[in-house]
Amino acid sequence: MDRRYALGLSLIAAFLLIVLLDARHLGYLDTGDSNNLVQGARVVLHCLRRAEFVGCGHLSGSIHTLVFPYPLLQYLPAGFLVGLGMSDRQVLVALGVVSFVAFATAILAVALTFRDRPRSGALVLLALIGSSLVYQSTSAFGEALAASLVVLAVCAGIRRRPLAIFSLVFAASLGKETLAPFVVVLVLVCARSDRGVLPDRRVTSAAMAGAFSAIVLAATFNVFRFGSIKNLLYLDSPLHTPGIVRKFDFFLAISGSPSAGVFWFWPFFSALALAGTGLGIRCLIRRPDMPNEYLPVLSVTGVMLLWFAGLSAWFSPFGWVAYGPRLEVPLLAGLAVAYGHTIGDAIARVAQTHRGARLAGLAIVLAGSLQLLAPWRYAAVIHQFSVGRGTCPPLGQLDVYRDPSQYYRCTDQFIWRLRPSVFDDLVDVGVSWAAAGWFTGSIALVLLWRFIGAADPLTQGRAPA
Repeated sequence: MDRRYALGLSLIAAFLLIVLLDARHLGYLDTGDSNNLVQGARVVLHCLRRAEFVGCGHLSGSIHTLVFPYPLLQYLPAGFLVGLGMSDRQVLVALGVVSFVAFATAILAVALTFRDRPRSGALVLLALIGSSLVYQSTSAFGEALAASLVVLAVCAGIRRRPLAIFSLVFAASLGKETLAPFVVVLVLVCARSDRGVLPDRRVTSAAMAGAFSAIVLAATFNVFRFGSIKNLLYLDSPLHTPGIVRKFDFFLAISGSPSAGVFWFWPFFSALALAGTGLGIRCLIRRPDMPNEYLPVLSVTGVMLLWFAGLSAWFSPFGWVAYGPRLEVPLLAGLAVAYGHTIGDAIARVAQTHRGARLAGLAIVLAGSLQLLAPWRYAAVIHQFSVGRGTCPPLGQLDVYRDPSQYYRCTDQFIWRLRPSVFDDLVDVGVSWAAAGWFTGSIALVLLWRFIGAADPLTQGRAPA
């Protein structure tokens, strides 16, 4: 194993240890949604004890339920912890631990899955570590758990293990009610062989069966809490973005909004997606008769764009008030793995043969390193949404039901800030464990990038794919 790669992995482990010991207890536990989740889990257990299996907590004649509309995956650990007799605070702290363990497990799974292709694996690690997922790993809400399960499902696809694929696609698809088809496509793209469009029948069947089972279970949970297979709140029309122009505005914001866009909070992932898509398009133009060379990576990009388009149809595309692109996180992690698998080797060769690419990559890595401070500094960023802007009240006071015109006008102000909050609020640290964590993690990221860009005797002289 290359010394830079080995040392980079060791420093990532050290960074995670610092987060565990010093930042995890600072994690964002009282998110509002997480508090509702715990209360909803208590209602669930109350209904189960009373053998009430339809419409548990549903407020008659409304779209609301005391169980709340969150994904089933979040209720499984919350309900288990509540069932142990824990207080609300203890449950929230334990959910933060679940988030951290899930994130660390995903990092380990990537390192193991790509052990025979370490440069591609290093690209994935850079995309995951230099992102707001580091913050989510200390939060009580379920983004880190869902993202980690998607990572594990895609890794299982790379290994082509049907039982693991079924189990992990099933679990990951419970992370959001719309997640299943996206996870299935990523798994099938990564599980395919060079000889066909789809992997073998066992792998395809396992992925499809896992997703279908999750959809059925999620619908059953909706019957339990709403008395309907539909999630009545999520399907309420006032919560869907009106008009093509507004949807397009949200679509652009998901990518580039300085307040919460993927470009600012997942910079290395953004570069990986752009570079991978660019290489795929170039291959399509130059060698259209070789779909196996470009179709996989362009399929991954298609999944990403459809995911962003779907979220742009939701009235709150980031799940505000929150840190970064919260709603996008679960699939972003799996997309990073899929990009690393489908185009990682070609990107590494570009980095090895072009000095400009190495310098640009280093700058992006350093930009992403700001997210290493997020477990300590997230509160300052979130606080900015609790302050009115111009004629607009704080973001949390906007009501799409009461005044949709004001809601969308003011949301637009919060979305398109003049400067990215990551640069304003994450860099102000002194001598502290936060600084030590940032320094340790940043050295790890730089080492991984140096390892990716180092000349490889086995690939020298080859043209980039």
